[in-house]
Amino acid sequence: MRALTTGVCAICSARPQLSRRVETSMPLHEHIEDLADRCPDRVVLSAGPETLSAAELDQFGNRIAWSLSDRGVRPGDLVAVALPRDITLVAALLGVLKSGAAYVPIDPHLPAARIRSMLDDSGARYVLVSSAWAHADPYGSRTCLDPRDPDWLRAEGRRPQVDVHGSDAAYVIYTSGTTGLPKGVIVEHRNVDNLVSGWSNAISFPRGATMSSLATVAFDIFLSETILPMVYGLRVALATDEDVSTPSAIADFLARHNVTAIQATPSRLAWLLADNRVRAELAKAELLIVGGEAFPAPLLAEARRYTKAAIYNVYGPTEATVWTSAKLLADDQPITIGQPIQGVAYHLVDESGIEPSLGELGELCISGEALARGYFGDPVKTRDRFGTGSRRYRTGDLARRLNNGEVQVSGRTDQQIKIDGYRVELMEVETVLAEAAGVAAAVVVLLDGEISRTLVAAVMPASVDPDAVWAHAARRLPRYMMPSTIVAVASLPLSHSGKADRRAVETMLREHIRTEEDPLDYVYAMVTRWLGSPVDPDCGSLLDLGVGSLNTARLIAEIACRYEVRLELSDVIAVRSLRHLADRIRRHVTTA
Repeated sequence: MRALTTGVCAICSARPQLSRRVETSMPLHEHIEDLADRCPDRVVLSAGPETLSAAELDQFGNRIAWSLSDRGVRPGDLVAVALPRDITLVAALLGVLKSGAAYVPIDPHLPAARIRSMLDDSGARYVLVSSAWAHADPYGSRTCLDPRDPDWLRAEGRRPQVDVHGSDAAYVIYTSGTTGLPKGVIVEHRNVDNLVSGWSNAISFPRGATMSSLATVAFDIFLSETILPMVYGLRVALATDEDVSTPSAIADFLARHNVTAIQATPSRLAWLLADNRVRAELAKAELLIVGGEAFPAPLLAEARRYTKAAIYNVYGPTEATVWTSAKLLADDQPITIGQPIQGVAYHLVDESGIEPSLGELGELCISGEALARGYFGDPVKTRDRFGTGSRRYRTGDLARRLNNGEVQVSGRTDQQIKIDGYRVELMEVETVLAEAAGVAAAVVVLLDGEISRTLVAAVMPASVDPDAVWAHAARRLPRYMMPSTIVAVASLPLSHSGKADRRAVETMLREHIRTEEDPLDYVYAMVTRWLGSPVDPDCGSLLDLGVGSLNTARLIAEIACRYEVRLELSDVIAVRSLRHLADRIRRHVTTA
Protein backbone atom coordinates (compact mmCIF):
# COMPACT_ATOMS: atom_id res chain seq x y z
CA MET A 1 0.00 0.00 0.00
CA ARG A 2 2.95 2.33 0.60
CA ALA A 3 3.70 4.30 -2.55
CA LEU A 4 6.66 6.43 -1.43
CA THR A 5 10.08 5.02 -2.02
CA THR A 6 12.37 4.69 0.99
CA GLY A 7 15.77 6.33 1.14
CA VAL A 8 17.91 8.90 2.90
CA CYS A 9 16.29 11.60 4.95
CA ALA A 10 16.45 14.49 2.50
CA ILE A 11 13.67 16.10 4.49
CA CYS A 12 15.98 16.66 7.44
CA SER A 13 18.63 18.52 5.51
CA ALA A 14 16.90 20.29 2.62
CA ARG A 15 13.55 21.01 1.09
CA PRO A 16 12.00 17.60 0.33
CA GLN A 17 11.06 16.41 -3.12
CA LEU A 18 8.04 14.13 -2.99
CA SER A 19 8.74 10.74 -4.53
CA ARG A 20 6.77 9.78 -7.60
CA ARG A 21 3.58 7.89 -6.88
CA VAL A 22 3.74 4.37 -8.24
CA GLU A 23 0.31 2.84 -8.86
CA THR A 24 -1.94 3.56 -5.92
CA SER A 25 -2.60 6.87 -4.22
CA MET A 26 -0.92 7.59 -0.91
CA PRO A 27 -3.27 8.13 2.05
CA LEU A 28 -2.34 11.24 4.00
CA HIS A 29 -1.39 9.41 7.19
CA GLU A 30 1.11 7.28 5.25
CA HIS A 31 3.03 10.43 4.33
CA ILE A 32 3.54 10.98 8.06
CA GLU A 33 4.47 7.32 8.54
CA ASP A 34 7.07 7.64 5.81
CA LEU A 35 8.43 10.77 7.48
CA ALA A 36 8.58 8.95 10.83
CA ASP A 37 10.54 6.10 9.23
CA ARG A 38 13.10 8.41 7.65
CA CYS A 39 13.33 11.20 10.24
CA PRO A 40 12.00 9.76 13.50
CA ASP A 41 13.58 12.36 15.78
CA ARG A 42 12.69 15.44 13.79
CA VAL A 43 10.39 17.77 15.77
CA VAL A 44 7.39 18.37 13.55
CA LEU A 45 4.74 19.86 15.84
CA SER A 46 4.62 22.17 18.83
CA ALA A 47 1.66 23.66 20.70
CA GLY A 48 1.96 25.47 24.00
CA PRO A 49 4.70 23.73 26.02
CA GLU A 50 4.36 20.40 24.18
CA THR A 51 6.26 19.13 21.17
CA LEU A 52 6.15 15.95 19.10
CA SER A 53 8.75 14.35 16.89
CA ALA A 54 7.70 12.60 13.70
CA ALA A 55 7.92 9.22 15.42
CA GLU A 56 5.98 10.43 18.46
CA LEU A 57 3.22 11.92 16.30
CA ASP A 58 3.00 8.68 14.32
CA GLN A 59 2.77 6.59 17.49
CA PHE A 60 0.22 8.93 19.08
CA GLY A 61 -1.94 8.54 15.98
CA ASN A 62 -1.51 4.76 16.11
CA ARG A 63 -2.73 4.63 19.72
CA ILE A 64 -5.77 6.70 18.85
CA ALA A 65 -6.51 4.45 15.86
CA TRP A 66 -6.31 1.27 17.98
CA SER A 67 -8.45 2.85 20.69
CA LEU A 68 -11.09 3.83 18.16
CA SER A 69 -11.09 0.32 16.70
CA ASP A 70 -11.42 -1.23 20.18
CA ARG A 71 -14.50 0.94 20.77
CA GLY A 72 -16.26 -0.08 17.59
CA VAL A 73 -15.06 2.36 14.91
CA ARG A 74 -14.75 0.62 11.56
CA PRO A 75 -13.38 1.65 8.14
CA GLY A 76 -15.81 3.96 6.39
CA ASP A 77 -17.30 5.35 9.60
CA LEU A 78 -17.44 9.07 10.29
CA VAL A 79 -15.78 10.32 13.48
CA ALA A 80 -16.34 13.93 14.54
CA VAL A 81 -13.32 15.72 16.00
CA ALA A 82 -14.16 18.65 18.30
CA LEU A 83 -10.98 19.04 20.32
CA PRO A 84 -9.18 22.13 21.64
CA ARG A 85 -6.13 23.43 19.81
CA ASP A 86 -3.22 21.35 21.10
CA ILE A 87 -1.02 18.51 19.82
CA THR A 88 -3.80 15.99 20.46
CA LEU A 89 -5.92 17.62 17.76
CA VAL A 90 -3.48 16.81 14.94
CA ALA A 91 -2.80 13.31 16.30
CA ALA A 92 -6.56 12.69 16.47
CA LEU A 93 -7.02 13.53 12.78
CA LEU A 94 -4.24 11.13 11.86
CA GLY A 95 -5.61 8.47 14.22
CA VAL A 96 -9.04 8.61 12.59
CA LEU A 97 -7.45 8.20 9.16
CA LYS A 98 -5.25 5.33 10.36
CA SER A 99 -8.38 3.52 11.59
CA GLY A 100 -9.83 3.67 8.07
CA ALA A 101 -12.56 6.09 9.13
CA ALA A 102 -13.08 9.67 7.92
CA TYR A 103 -13.06 12.66 10.23
CA VAL A 104 -15.61 15.46 10.54
CA PRO A 105 -13.73 18.54 11.82
CA ILE A 106 -15.72 20.73 14.21
CA ASP A 107 -14.73 23.96 15.88
CA PRO A 108 -15.85 23.45 19.51
CA HIS A 109 -16.40 27.21 19.87
CA LEU A 110 -19.24 27.28 17.34
CA PRO A 111 -22.81 27.75 18.62
CA ALA A 112 -24.26 24.51 20.00
CA ALA A 113 -27.11 24.56 17.46
CA ARG A 114 -24.67 24.68 14.53
CA ILE A 115 -22.54 21.85 15.96
CA ARG A 116 -25.69 19.80 16.51
CA SER A 117 -26.78 20.32 12.90
CA MET A 118 -23.42 19.04 11.63
CA LEU A 119 -23.46 16.02 13.93
CA ASP A 120 -27.07 15.22 13.01
CA ASP A 121 -26.47 15.63 9.29
CA SER A 122 -23.28 13.54 9.22
CA GLY A 123 -24.72 10.86 11.48
CA ALA A 124 -21.36 10.63 13.25
CA ARG A 125 -21.89 8.30 16.23
CA TYR A 126 -18.46 8.92 17.71
CA VAL A 127 -17.13 12.30 18.78
CA LEU A 128 -13.56 12.96 19.91
CA VAL A 129 -14.10 15.69 22.48
CA SER A 130 -12.61 16.84 25.76
CA SER A 131 -14.16 14.95 28.70
CA ALA A 132 -15.07 18.34 30.22
CA TRP A 133 -17.48 18.95 27.32
CA ALA A 134 -18.67 15.39 26.72
CA HIS A 135 -21.89 15.58 28.74
CA ALA A 136 -22.93 19.03 27.55
CA ASP A 137 -25.21 19.93 24.66
CA PRO A 138 -24.83 19.00 21.81
CA TYR A 139 -22.50 16.05 22.53
CA GLY A 140 -24.38 14.26 25.30
CA SER A 141 -26.44 11.94 23.08
CA ARG A 142 -23.39 10.63 21.20
CA THR A 143 -20.52 8.31 22.06
CA CYS A 144 -17.95 10.80 23.30
CA LEU A 145 -14.30 9.80 23.52
CA ASP A 146 -11.34 11.75 24.91
CA PRO A 147 -7.96 10.86 23.33
CA ARG A 148 -6.27 12.21 26.47
CA ASP A 149 -7.78 9.36 28.49
CA PRO A 150 -4.91 7.43 30.18
CA ASP A 151 -6.24 4.16 28.73
CA TRP A 152 -5.74 5.55 25.23
CA LEU A 153 -2.17 6.54 25.98
CA ARG A 154 -1.47 2.92 26.97
CA ALA A 155 -2.86 1.53 23.70
CA GLU A 156 -0.67 -0.17 21.11
CA GLY A 157 1.88 2.02 19.35
CA ARG A 158 2.32 -0.15 16.27
CA ARG A 159 0.61 0.83 13.05
CA PRO A 160 -2.80 -0.64 12.28
CA GLN A 161 -2.91 -2.64 9.09
CA VAL A 162 -5.98 -1.10 7.53
CA ASP A 163 -6.48 -1.14 3.79
CA VAL A 164 -7.25 2.44 2.72
CA HIS A 165 -8.06 3.20 -0.93
CA GLY A 166 -7.84 6.44 -2.85
CA SER A 167 -11.60 6.48 -3.35
CA ASP A 168 -12.27 6.23 0.41
CA ALA A 169 -13.43 9.34 2.23
CA ALA A 170 -10.72 11.19 4.17
CA TYR A 171 -12.94 13.83 5.74
CA VAL A 172 -16.36 15.48 5.54
CA ILE A 173 -16.14 19.23 6.11
CA TYR A 174 -19.10 21.59 6.47
CA THR A 175 -19.52 24.91 4.70
CA SER A 176 -22.29 27.48 4.54
CA GLY A 177 -25.42 26.34 2.69
CA THR A 178 -28.35 28.09 1.03
CA THR A 179 -31.00 26.22 3.04
CA GLY A 180 -30.13 27.74 6.41
CA LEU A 181 -28.06 24.69 7.36
CA PRO A 182 -24.37 23.91 6.67
CA LYS A 183 -23.63 21.36 3.94
CA GLY A 184 -21.00 18.63 4.13
CA VAL A 185 -18.37 18.11 1.41
CA ILE A 186 -16.89 14.60 1.08
CA VAL A 187 -13.17 14.74 0.28
CA GLU A 188 -11.42 11.50 -0.69
CA HIS A 189 -7.87 10.32 -0.03
CA ARG A 190 -6.96 10.63 -3.71
CA ASN A 191 -8.03 14.29 -3.63
CA VAL A 192 -5.75 15.00 -0.67
CA ASP A 193 -2.90 13.05 -2.25
CA ASN A 194 -3.11 15.21 -5.37
CA LEU A 195 -2.89 18.30 -3.13
CA VAL A 196 0.17 16.93 -1.33
CA SER A 197 2.10 16.41 -4.56
CA GLY A 198 0.78 19.44 -6.45
CA TRP A 199 1.26 21.89 -3.60
CA SER A 200 4.91 20.97 -3.11
CA ASN A 201 5.64 22.00 -6.71
CA ALA A 202 3.53 25.17 -6.59
CA ILE A 203 5.22 26.85 -3.61
CA SER A 204 8.88 27.08 -2.62
CA PHE A 205 8.89 26.22 1.07
CA PRO A 206 11.98 27.65 2.79
CA ARG A 207 14.43 25.15 4.22
CA GLY A 208 14.14 24.70 7.98
CA ALA A 209 11.12 27.01 8.31
CA THR A 210 8.54 26.94 11.07
CA MET A 211 4.98 27.45 9.88
CA SER A 212 2.28 28.89 12.10
CA SER A 213 -1.14 27.28 12.27
CA LEU A 214 -3.77 29.90 13.09
CA ALA A 215 -6.89 28.56 11.33
CA THR A 216 -9.65 26.60 13.02
CA VAL A 217 -9.80 22.87 12.25
CA ALA A 218 -13.23 23.46 10.69
CA PHE A 219 -11.61 25.57 7.96
CA ASP A 220 -10.03 23.29 5.34
CA ILE A 221 -6.86 25.40 5.13
CA PHE A 222 -6.00 23.91 8.56
CA LEU A 223 -4.74 20.91 6.59
CA SER A 224 -2.36 23.04 4.52
CA GLU A 225 -0.80 24.66 7.58
CA THR A 226 -0.39 21.51 9.69
CA ILE A 227 0.07 18.08 8.12
CA LEU A 228 1.17 19.24 4.65
CA PRO A 229 4.05 21.42 5.90
CA MET A 230 5.28 18.50 8.01
CA VAL A 231 5.41 16.34 4.88
CA TYR A 232 7.45 19.07 3.18
CA GLY A 233 9.99 19.19 6.00
CA LEU A 234 8.72 22.16 7.99
CA ARG A 235 8.04 22.37 11.69
CA VAL A 236 4.49 23.41 12.60
CA ALA A 237 3.67 25.73 15.49
CA LEU A 238 -0.01 25.27 16.37
CA ALA A 239 -1.44 28.36 18.07
CA THR A 240 -3.54 27.57 21.13
CA ASP A 241 -6.61 29.57 22.07
CA GLU A 242 -4.45 31.49 24.54
CA ASP A 243 -1.91 32.27 21.81
CA VAL A 244 -4.50 34.27 19.86
CA SER A 245 -6.21 35.92 22.83
CA THR A 246 -4.51 39.33 22.38
CA PRO A 247 -2.18 40.97 19.84
CA SER A 248 0.58 40.74 22.41
CA ALA A 249 -0.03 37.01 22.79
CA ILE A 250 0.16 36.53 19.01
CA ALA A 251 3.42 38.45 18.83
CA ASP A 252 4.80 36.32 21.68
CA PHE A 253 3.66 33.15 19.90
CA LEU A 254 5.34 34.12 16.63
CA ALA A 255 8.55 35.09 18.44
CA ARG A 256 8.64 32.09 20.78
CA HIS A 257 8.38 29.62 17.91
CA ASN A 258 10.53 31.66 15.51
CA VAL A 259 7.80 31.48 12.89
CA THR A 260 9.09 32.18 9.38
CA ALA A 261 6.20 30.85 7.25
CA ILE A 262 2.62 32.09 7.66
CA GLN A 263 -0.65 31.27 5.96
CA ALA A 264 -3.49 33.75 6.43
CA THR A 265 -6.67 35.02 4.89
CA PRO A 266 -6.52 38.65 3.71
CA SER A 267 -8.75 39.61 6.64
CA ARG A 268 -6.41 38.02 9.17
CA LEU A 269 -3.38 39.52 7.44
CA ALA A 270 -4.93 42.99 7.71
CA TRP A 271 -5.45 42.33 11.40
CA LEU A 272 -1.85 41.17 11.88
CA LEU A 273 -0.53 44.24 10.08
CA ALA A 274 -2.52 46.51 12.40
CA ASP A 275 -0.31 45.83 15.45
CA ASN A 276 3.25 47.13 15.85
CA ARG A 277 4.64 44.08 17.69
CA VAL A 278 3.06 41.63 15.28
CA ARG A 279 4.39 43.65 12.33
CA ALA A 280 7.89 43.30 13.79
CA GLU A 281 7.49 39.52 13.80
CA LEU A 282 6.11 39.50 10.25
CA ALA A 283 9.32 41.22 9.17
CA LYS A 284 11.12 37.93 9.96
CA ALA A 285 8.90 35.87 7.67
CA GLU A 286 10.33 34.21 4.58
CA LEU A 287 7.03 32.89 3.22
CA LEU A 288 3.54 34.40 3.30
CA ILE A 289 0.64 32.43 1.79
CA VAL A 290 -2.55 34.46 1.42
CA GLY A 291 -5.89 33.07 0.30
CA GLY A 292 -9.47 32.22 1.13
CA GLU A 293 -10.91 35.50 -0.18
CA ALA A 294 -9.96 38.30 -2.58
CA PHE A 295 -6.50 39.77 -1.96
CA PRO A 296 -6.87 43.57 -2.32
CA ALA A 297 -3.98 45.43 -3.95
CA PRO A 298 -3.78 47.99 -1.08
CA LEU A 299 -3.31 45.14 1.41
CA LEU A 300 -0.51 43.66 -0.70
CA ALA A 301 1.19 47.05 -0.81
CA GLU A 302 0.89 47.38 2.96
CA ALA A 303 2.33 43.90 3.50
CA ARG A 304 5.31 44.80 1.29
CA ARG A 305 6.09 47.68 3.67
CA TYR A 306 6.73 45.32 6.56
CA THR A 307 8.03 42.06 5.13
CA LYS A 308 10.38 40.88 2.41
CA ALA A 309 8.81 37.44 2.40
CA ALA A 310 7.81 35.67 -0.79
CA ILE A 311 4.06 36.36 -1.01
CA TYR A 312 1.76 33.88 -2.74
CA ASN A 313 -1.88 34.46 -3.66
CA VAL A 314 -3.63 31.09 -3.48
CA TYR A 315 -7.05 29.92 -4.58
CA GLY A 316 -9.29 26.93 -4.17
CA PRO A 317 -12.82 26.00 -3.08
CA THR A 318 -13.52 23.34 -0.45
CA GLU A 319 -15.08 21.17 -3.19
CA ALA A 320 -11.67 21.04 -4.92
CA THR A 321 -9.63 20.17 -1.80
CA VAL A 322 -8.26 23.31 -0.17
CA TRP A 323 -6.03 25.00 -2.79
CA THR A 324 -5.88 24.46 -6.55
CA SER A 325 -3.43 27.18 -7.61
CA ALA A 326 -0.76 29.51 -6.27
CA LYS A 327 0.77 32.66 -7.73
CA LEU A 328 4.02 34.23 -6.53
CA LEU A 329 3.16 37.92 -6.58
CA ALA A 330 5.36 40.63 -8.07
CA ASP A 331 4.81 44.35 -7.58
CA ASP A 332 4.59 45.15 -11.29
CA GLN A 333 2.02 42.47 -12.14
CA PRO A 334 -1.75 42.17 -11.58
CA ILE A 335 -2.94 40.02 -8.69
CA THR A 336 -4.03 36.71 -10.18
CA ILE A 337 -4.49 33.15 -8.94
CA GLY A 338 -1.92 31.94 -11.45
CA GLN A 339 -2.36 28.56 -13.09
CA PRO A 340 -3.68 25.31 -11.57
CA ILE A 341 -1.47 22.77 -9.81
CA GLN A 342 -0.77 19.44 -11.45
CA GLY A 343 -3.78 17.16 -11.75
CA VAL A 344 -6.14 20.14 -11.95
CA ALA A 345 -7.57 22.08 -14.91
CA TYR A 346 -9.41 25.43 -15.02
CA HIS A 347 -12.20 26.11 -17.50
CA LEU A 348 -14.14 29.32 -18.15
CA VAL A 349 -17.70 29.22 -19.51
CA ASP A 350 -20.16 32.00 -20.26
CA GLU A 351 -23.94 31.89 -19.77
CA SER A 352 -24.24 29.87 -23.00
CA GLY A 353 -21.79 27.25 -21.77
CA ILE A 354 -19.01 28.20 -24.20
CA GLU A 355 -15.55 29.53 -23.45
CA PRO A 356 -15.39 33.35 -23.47
CA SER A 357 -12.80 35.28 -25.42
CA LEU A 358 -9.44 36.08 -23.83
CA GLY A 359 -9.92 38.72 -21.17
CA GLU A 360 -13.69 38.28 -21.02
CA LEU A 361 -15.49 37.10 -17.89
CA GLY A 362 -16.89 33.61 -17.45
CA GLU A 363 -17.68 31.26 -14.60
CA LEU A 364 -14.60 29.39 -13.34
CA CYS A 365 -15.04 25.62 -13.41
CA ILE A 366 -12.55 23.05 -12.09
CA SER A 367 -11.86 19.49 -13.21
CA GLY A 368 -9.30 16.86 -12.31
CA GLU A 369 -8.05 14.86 -9.36
CA ALA A 370 -8.85 17.58 -6.83
CA LEU A 371 -12.63 17.29 -7.16
CA ALA A 372 -14.36 16.05 -4.04
CA ARG A 373 -16.87 13.21 -4.19
CA GLY A 374 -19.74 15.63 -3.65
CA TYR A 375 -22.15 16.81 -0.97
CA PHE A 376 -22.95 14.47 1.88
CA GLY A 377 -26.45 13.03 1.50
CA ASP A 378 -27.37 15.41 -1.33
CA PRO A 379 -27.04 13.77 -4.76
CA VAL A 380 -29.19 16.43 -6.41
CA LYS A 381 -26.94 19.30 -5.36
CA THR A 382 -23.90 17.17 -6.22
CA ARG A 383 -25.14 16.68 -9.79
CA ASP A 384 -25.99 20.36 -10.06
CA ARG A 385 -22.55 21.64 -8.99
CA PHE A 386 -20.28 18.82 -10.20
CA GLY A 387 -22.18 17.54 -13.22
CA THR A 388 -22.17 13.95 -14.38
CA GLY A 389 -19.86 11.98 -16.64
CA SER A 390 -16.95 14.33 -17.30
CA ARG A 391 -17.14 16.08 -13.96
CA ARG A 392 -16.50 19.82 -13.57
CA TYR A 393 -17.17 21.76 -10.41
CA ARG A 394 -18.90 25.10 -11.00
CA THR A 395 -17.26 27.44 -8.48
CA GLY A 396 -19.65 30.38 -8.92
CA ASP A 397 -16.60 32.65 -9.24
CA LEU A 398 -16.36 34.98 -12.21
CA ALA A 399 -12.90 35.04 -13.77
CA ARG A 400 -10.99 35.97 -16.92
CA ARG A 401 -7.97 34.40 -18.58
CA LEU A 402 -5.11 36.81 -19.25
CA ASN A 403 -2.67 36.82 -22.16
CA ASN A 404 -0.07 34.90 -20.13
CA GLY A 405 -2.54 32.10 -19.41
CA GLU A 406 -3.10 33.06 -15.79
CA VAL A 407 -6.57 33.41 -14.31
CA GLN A 408 -7.87 36.48 -12.50
CA VAL A 409 -10.96 36.15 -10.28
CA SER A 410 -13.41 39.05 -10.36
CA GLY A 411 -16.62 38.58 -8.37
CA ARG A 412 -19.37 35.98 -8.02
CA THR A 413 -22.31 34.72 -10.07
CA ASP A 414 -24.47 34.21 -6.95
CA GLN A 415 -25.03 35.51 -3.42
CA GLN A 416 -22.08 33.64 -1.90
CA ILE A 417 -19.33 35.74 -0.34
CA LYS A 418 -16.23 35.31 1.82
CA ILE A 419 -15.86 36.76 5.33
CA ASP A 420 -12.49 36.23 7.05
CA GLY A 421 -11.88 33.50 4.48
CA TYR A 422 -15.05 31.59 5.42
CA ARG A 423 -17.66 30.90 2.80
CA VAL A 424 -20.97 32.59 3.58
CA GLU A 425 -24.23 32.10 1.72
CA LEU A 426 -26.27 35.26 2.21
CA MET A 427 -29.40 33.16 1.79
CA GLU A 428 -28.43 31.04 4.81
CA VAL A 429 -28.10 34.15 7.00
CA GLU A 430 -31.40 35.50 5.64
CA THR A 431 -33.16 32.21 6.35
CA VAL A 432 -32.03 32.25 9.97
CA LEU A 433 -33.04 35.91 10.45
CA ALA A 434 -36.45 35.24 8.89
CA GLU A 435 -37.10 32.49 11.45
CA ALA A 436 -36.95 35.00 14.32
CA ALA A 437 -40.24 35.92 15.96
CA GLY A 438 -42.17 38.59 14.09
CA VAL A 439 -39.87 38.80 11.04
CA ALA A 440 -41.73 38.75 7.72
CA ALA A 441 -38.68 39.15 5.47
CA ALA A 442 -34.93 39.71 5.74
CA VAL A 443 -32.25 40.88 3.32
CA VAL A 444 -28.53 40.67 4.09
CA VAL A 445 -25.95 42.65 2.13
CA LEU A 446 -22.20 43.05 2.24
CA LEU A 447 -20.46 46.31 3.04
CA ASP A 448 -17.16 45.93 1.25
CA GLY A 449 -14.31 48.15 2.43
CA GLU A 450 -10.89 48.53 0.89
CA ILE A 451 -9.32 45.71 2.93
CA SER A 452 -12.20 44.50 5.11
CA ARG A 453 -15.88 43.65 4.89
CA THR A 454 -18.93 43.14 7.09
CA LEU A 455 -22.56 42.06 6.83
CA VAL A 456 -25.57 44.26 7.56
CA ALA A 457 -29.24 43.32 7.42
CA ALA A 458 -32.68 44.85 6.99
CA VAL A 459 -35.72 43.08 8.42
CA MET A 460 -39.39 43.95 8.20
CA PRO A 461 -41.78 45.07 9.58
CA ALA A 462 -40.56 48.11 11.52
CA SER A 463 -42.10 46.74 14.74
CA VAL A 464 -39.49 43.94 14.94
CA ASP A 465 -36.95 44.21 17.76
CA PRO A 466 -33.50 44.08 16.09
CA ASP A 467 -31.82 43.00 19.35
CA ALA A 468 -34.16 40.02 19.65
CA VAL A 469 -33.44 39.06 16.02
CA TRP A 470 -29.70 39.35 16.67
CA ALA A 471 -29.96 37.17 19.79
CA HIS A 472 -31.92 34.54 17.83
CA ALA A 473 -29.31 34.48 15.06
CA ALA A 474 -26.40 34.31 17.51
CA ARG A 475 -27.72 30.97 18.77
CA ARG A 476 -27.61 29.55 15.24
CA LEU A 477 -24.77 31.20 13.36
CA PRO A 478 -21.02 31.43 13.91
CA ARG A 479 -19.76 34.93 14.64
CA TYR A 480 -18.30 35.53 11.17
CA MET A 481 -21.81 35.09 9.70
CA MET A 482 -23.48 37.55 12.09
CA PRO A 483 -24.61 40.93 10.69
CA SER A 484 -22.97 43.83 12.51
CA THR A 485 -26.21 45.81 12.24
CA ILE A 486 -29.84 44.75 11.90
CA VAL A 487 -32.28 47.52 11.00
CA ALA A 488 -36.06 47.08 11.17
CA VAL A 489 -37.86 48.79 8.28
CA ALA A 490 -41.47 49.21 7.20
CA SER A 491 -40.77 47.81 3.74
CA LEU A 492 -37.90 46.54 1.61
CA PRO A 493 -37.06 48.10 -1.78
CA LEU A 494 -37.92 45.80 -4.68
CA SER A 495 -36.55 45.45 -8.19
CA HIS A 496 -38.70 45.51 -11.33
CA SER A 497 -38.98 41.73 -11.10
CA GLY A 498 -40.47 42.01 -7.62
CA LYS A 499 -37.39 40.64 -5.87
CA ALA A 500 -35.49 42.42 -3.11
CA ASP A 501 -33.27 45.08 -4.66
CA ARG A 502 -30.00 44.35 -2.87
CA ARG A 503 -28.23 47.42 -4.20
CA ALA A 504 -31.05 49.64 -2.97
CA VAL A 505 -31.00 47.86 0.41
CA GLU A 506 -27.27 48.49 0.68
CA THR A 507 -27.78 52.18 -0.15
CA MET A 508 -30.58 52.40 2.42
CA LEU A 509 -28.48 50.79 5.16
CA ARG A 510 -25.43 52.92 4.41
CA GLU A 511 -27.60 56.03 4.65
CA HIS A 512 -29.01 54.79 7.95
CA ILE A 513 -25.50 54.28 9.34
CA ARG A 514 -24.34 57.70 8.09
CA THR A 515 -27.27 59.81 9.23
CA GLU A 516 -29.12 58.00 11.99
CA GLU A 517 -26.62 55.83 13.82
CA ASP A 518 -24.59 57.13 16.75
CA PRO A 519 -21.17 55.38 16.75
CA LEU A 520 -21.49 54.95 20.53
CA ASP A 521 -24.77 53.07 20.10
CA TYR A 522 -23.13 50.76 17.54
CA VAL A 523 -19.96 50.10 19.58
CA TYR A 524 -21.97 49.58 22.77
CA ALA A 525 -24.36 47.16 21.04
CA MET A 526 -21.53 45.06 19.60
CA VAL A 527 -19.61 44.83 22.89
CA THR A 528 -22.65 43.96 25.00
CA ARG A 529 -23.72 41.32 22.48
CA TRP A 530 -20.29 39.70 22.55
CA LEU A 531 -20.07 39.82 26.34
CA GLY A 532 -23.70 38.91 26.96
CA SER A 533 -24.20 41.61 29.62
CA PRO A 534 -24.40 45.42 29.93
CA VAL A 535 -21.22 47.46 30.41
CA ASP A 536 -20.37 50.99 31.46
CA PRO A 537 -19.59 52.94 28.25
CA ASP A 538 -17.56 55.46 30.26
CA CYS A 539 -15.32 53.04 32.14
CA GLY A 540 -12.77 50.54 30.90
CA SER A 541 -10.83 49.75 27.73
CA LEU A 542 -11.94 46.95 25.43
CA LEU A 543 -9.53 44.52 27.06
CA ASP A 544 -10.61 45.66 30.54
CA LEU A 545 -14.20 44.89 29.57
CA GLY A 546 -13.23 41.41 28.39
CA VAL A 547 -13.33 41.94 24.62
CA GLY A 548 -10.63 39.68 23.18
CA SER A 549 -8.27 40.52 20.36
CA LEU A 550 -10.27 38.62 17.72
CA ASN A 551 -13.43 40.58 18.50
CA THR A 552 -11.41 43.79 18.67
CA ALA A 553 -10.02 43.07 15.21
CA ARG A 554 -13.54 42.29 13.97
CA LEU A 555 -14.73 45.60 15.41
CA ILE A 556 -11.94 47.51 13.65
CA ALA A 557 -12.80 45.83 10.34
CA GLU A 558 -16.48 46.64 10.73
CA ILE A 559 -15.73 50.27 11.66
CA ALA A 560 -13.63 50.56 8.50
CA CYS A 561 -16.49 49.24 6.37
CA ARG A 562 -19.27 51.18 8.07
CA TYR A 563 -17.67 54.58 8.54
CA GLU A 564 -14.74 54.40 6.08
CA VAL A 565 -12.44 55.01 9.05
CA ARG A 566 -9.10 53.20 9.39
CA LEU A 567 -8.01 52.70 13.02
CA GLU A 568 -4.83 51.02 14.27
CA LEU A 569 -5.31 47.95 16.48
CA SER A 570 -2.92 49.32 19.10
CA ASP A 571 -4.81 52.65 19.18
CA VAL A 572 -8.17 50.96 19.66
CA ILE A 573 -6.84 48.79 22.47
CA ALA A 574 -5.47 51.91 24.16
CA VAL A 575 -8.81 53.78 24.29
CA ARG A 576 -10.03 54.46 27.83
CA SER A 577 -13.71 53.70 27.22
CA LEU A 578 -16.32 52.92 24.59
CA ARG A 579 -17.32 56.60 24.56
CA HIS A 580 -13.69 57.53 23.88
CA LEU A 581 -13.66 55.08 20.95
CA ALA A 582 -16.90 56.53 19.58
CA ASP A 583 -15.43 60.04 19.82
CA ARG A 584 -12.42 58.90 17.76
CA ILE A 585 -14.73 57.52 15.09
CA ARG A 586 -16.68 60.80 14.94
CA ARG A 587 -13.48 62.86 14.63
CA HIS A 588 -12.24 60.69 11.76
CA VAL A 589 -15.61 60.89 10.00
CA THR A 590 -15.72 64.67 10.42
CA THR A 591 -12.21 65.21 9.04
CA ALA A 592 -12.53 62.66 6.23
